[in-house]
Amino acid sequence: ARDIFYAEVKARHLAVVAPMPGAAAALTAAGHVAPQGGVSNKQGPLLRAEAAHLGWAGHFGALVGAGDAARDKPDAAPILMALGMLGVPASDAVWYVGDTALDMQAARAAGCRAVLLGDASHDGGVAAAGPDMVFADGHALHAHLLSLANR
Repeated sequence: ARDIFYAEVKARHLAVVAPMPGAAAALTAAGHVAPQGGVSNKQGPLLRAEAAHLGWAGHFGALVGAGDAARDKPDAAPILMALGMLGVPASDAVWYVGDTALDMQAARAAGCRAVLLGDASHDGGVAAAGPDMVFADGHALHAHLLSLANR
């Protein structure tokens, strides 16, 4: 069943993948502030195919998906792997931006700042996710990153 599922996902996922509103602008703005990596619980090859399909692969010095590290999120291993690829030590100065409570857990496990994008309504809301910072959407994150880049 797993093989059939992933064969269908691989055959169709790029036709339906759509970025969150404001995500492209936020990625561009973030590139002016610091190096970027991407960490997902999507399988690594699927994650990298999506980044290439969206024209975003050039934004990332590291793209780590499920199965690439020794363990997957919420463990710190994939975030630490991406940071190692970027040559950046884990610290509170590193933002891990995600849209789930699991992402916030992974950020904390890695010693990074947990930044929530969206309202995490699927996880019980912002309070349940417990982020260090929260942005309503990609547009809000983009505006904040532009303000940092202009400093």
